[in-house]
Amino acid sequence: MAALAAVLSVAGVAAQGVREPQARAQDLYARAMASQDLAQRADLLRQSLAEQKTLVAEFALAGTLLRQRKPADAENACWDGFRIARTDADTAQALRCAAQAAESAGDGLRAAQFLKRAMELARRPADEDDLRRLTNVAVKPAEAIVAALAPTAEEVARVPGRSAVTEYPCDLYVNFDFDSARLTSEGRRQVQELAKALDLLAASRPRPMALRIVGHTDARGTNEYNDALSRRRAEAVRDVLAGEYRVAPALISVEGRGKRELLFTGTTEDDHARNRRVEIAQVER
Repeated sequence: MAALAAVLSVAGVAAQGVREPQARAQDLYARAMASQDLAQRADLLRQSLAEQKTLVAEFALAGTLLRQRKPADAENACWDGFRIARTDADTAQALRCAAQAAESAGDGLRAAQFLKRAMELARRPADEDDLRRLTNVAVKPAEAIVAALAPTAEEVARVPGRSAVTEYPCDLYVNFDFDSARLTSEGRRQVQELAKALDLLAASRPRPMALRIVGHTDARGTNEYNDALSRRRAEAVRDVLAGEYRVAPALISVEGRGKRELLFTGTTEDDHARNRRVEIAQVER
């Protein structure tokens, strides 16, 4: 009995040792959320996280830092939350957090990348409205494409799963004539900006970057028809890059996914236009 009492005593001490950091973390979190001083709130949240890592505290810290206009620090807090997420829903929430921080920093293309990944894991009704705000169908400049396709060394270090070969494809709205794979003049301008981006990347790399181009259509038409049309459109982008901008065709793979990966479920012309897109990703060679 004495031995059993000793074991139970040790177990009780151990349990108390576990509860104490948790209790301190909860107290610091409560004090942080009661504070109206943003600097004090951020400091208390960091102290709480030092005691115990929790998603609610990470996201609260990110929100506080955004209110302080510190989007880079806020995004770091989002990725810290990503690292401790255990479910698809929690991981999606961390990605939405990162998207909000990227948007606050003025980087809508990266924000859209992160939000799309969140929607793949756990789509929620508000996501489409947020993505609609982020997905400007205007021609995207070369510099924005570079930032989306080729993460910096700093980003590779801080973003989970973000390697030099990006896992976050970017969408370009390359316009075509109706029901065809013939580029409009605006579509050609977007491909020209993509070619400029590839030139910028080539100047800073020891070897050319390999690309995957994936065509997508809107929801109208059969799967078979849209699969073929989306592939022809991806091939058209590849052919312009190769024929007019001397990008080696061997560096470009193409796919057509038709209407199988719709971003928007509505039936308005705006929804259809935003679903018709070309997805660009850097791939391993």
